Amino acid sequence: MATTRWMLAAVRLRLSSWTGGSVAALDAFGVTFADSSFLHLLLNTRHRTDLRTAAPAAQLRRVLELTGAGTVLDIWPTDDAVT
Repeated sequence: MATTRWMLAAVRLRLSSWTGGSVAALDAFGVTFADSSFLHLLLNTRHRTDLRTAAPAAQLRRVLELTGAGTVLDIWPTDDAVT
């Protein structure tokens, strides 16, 4: 759990200073755990920018499917979104 909190804090910090264009990409291949905090972060980011979630691992895809978040987020099957 401490690792999850640390990761979310790091991502929040990075997003708070986001000055890039309107597209943000997340290479989600290595994301094997996602709780409500992570989903909240993804959905909030999606409202702020064009978030592309690329190559989500099976566990993340399942969470997105079960929660319906996959219908709101722009999910890319490969990491082409990040290039």
